[in-house]
Amino acid sequence: MERIAKPLDQLKDRYDAVVIGSGYGGAPVVDRIARSGRTVCLLERGREFNPGDFPRTFPQVLAQVGPDRLLSQGPGLFDFQSGPGGILAGCGLGGTSLINGGVQMEADPRVLDDPAWPTPLRGGTDPDWIAGLQRARDTLRPATVPDDAPRLPRLEAHAWTARQLGVPFRRAPASVAFVADRTIGGVDRGACVLCGDCCTGCNAGAKGTTANTWLASAASHGADIFTQADVVDIERSGDDWIVRFRPHASERKRFDAPPAFVRAGVVVLAAGTPGSPGILLRSRARGLPLSNRLGTRVSANGATIAFAWDGERTIDGVGCNPGNPVDGRPVGPAATGIADARPGTGLEDGVVLFDAAVPGALGRLLGTTVGFAGMTRPDDGAAGALARWAHRAADQGRSMLLGPHQGAAARTQTLVATGHDASPGRVVLDGEQAQIVWEDGPAPSPAVTDIVRRAAGTLGTTAVPGTDLPTLFPLGGCGMADRAENGVVDSAGRVFAGIAGTTVHDGLYVVDGSIVPRSLGVPPSLTIAALAERASRILLRQRGWTGAST
Repeated sequence: MERIAKPLDQLKDRYDAVVIGSGYGGAPVVDRIARSGRTVCLLERGREFNPGDFPRTFPQVLAQVGPDRLLSQGPGLFDFQSGPGGILAGCGLGGTSLINGGVQMEADPRVLDDPAWPTPLRGGTDPDWIAGLQRARDTLRPATVPDDAPRLPRLEAHAWTARQLGVPFRRAPASVAFVADRTIGGVDRGACVLCGDCCTGCNAGAKGTTANTWLASAASHGADIFTQADVVDIERSGDDWIVRFRPHASERKRFDAPPAFVRAGVVVLAAGTPGSPGILLRSRARGLPLSNRLGTRVSANGATIAFAWDGERTIDGVGCNPGNPVDGRPVGPAATGIADARPGTGLEDGVVLFDAAVPGALGRLLGTTVGFAGMTRPDDGAAGALARWAHRAADQGRSMLLGPHQGAAARTQTLVATGHDASPGRVVLDGEQAQIVWEDGPAPSPAVTDIVRRAAGTLGTTAVPGTDLPTLFPLGGCGMADRAENGVVDSAGRVFAGIAGTTVHDGLYVVDGSIVPRSLGVPPSLTIAALAERASRILLRQRGWTGAST
């Protein structure tokens, strides 16, 4: 894939629109505006990554964790915020799509019946929503592991788990090419090599990201795309908006120089949670009138990660680099199957359970941190506990000495569950840094905890919870609503201009996961992309920015 980002010295003084963030919210918007023939630029605080650039080893992963490792380079690929409100998100051109599993699922239809949504979206019958959802599907092209793929023990084990749990099972639809194709952005994708390294970045070029789909298309239609530009805040100036940002790859950042800025008639925030709420919180501190609901009702999407450590079945759930097979045994994509425990339950008790591949670069970490936690189990009892411990210690040693494709780690199934929560978090500012704080932590619901426990039991083991792992699917902080008393933006993502009523700021939008007003119960990327496509349709129509390519 050719690089599409331009040097920041090519930034114009003014654009018709500026989009902030390049994930599932920002990418569809910048593409649709570019197709309309308007001048548009995108600002992304991370850098551009292409297949071959992603880390392959644990030291390379560590070098991409956290903000400002070297002052001139800016944040790494993995935006990891530690602490009780910690999150893990992607930071680069393509956002979290660079490092997620790419699973694309629609939420339970009952989710859109919730009064938390603004009226036009309730029930899922809005024509713009239906069209937006179809556009998102057509762009991301979710596919499942084909029937003629090599045998995947992970997939077989998860199908077994679903049968034992008595819940429906199907293969996981993910934006991965199992047959070589070309994206809407004109980027050629190779076929998935089943390496299992999706979540440290696809070096095989098989995963569909926002970079090789919407963003590549936007660039081909004239959008200016810039990286390593960290947006600070926005303010109104006459008929324009001023977007202030700090360039990472320059001496300005090193010496704390005043932010650079760009003007635009329309600004679309798509920096995710906590990014977009943080920008608005800093903007409110400079005088921008906004709803009092800003920063509230943050959800962890009811998600948890657990490890069925050292079970009775071979799993082969740790990835390897392309071209380096695991003893001839393929691993598969990040998620292969879905055990769907939603049918027959109340909405809030519904759970979706995925298997997951641990990237090869993190395999030895799995064998040490999780392995030691899994060597003793509460159901061992006194009799036989020593013998079991000795057996597990030996298997643990094999994994540590010979690698995670041997011993206990090779029999460990990683489980990711999504469900529902009460949106108990808030986005607050710590100085200028936005962070999430939780009431009693982002704890999974009893339904999620129960199914993870029972799933591990079907594999002859118990679950080692990933209690210290960060939140993977943060939502909210700029929730949608009909009025400012209840939310931050309206159903089209337009930002309310005060603490009450329906008046909005002309030309100011938020379109990303932060506008989702409640937990979804599934990975949120397809829903976010559909909301972005819907908002784009409305934005272009209301402003008369229509063109043959939109």
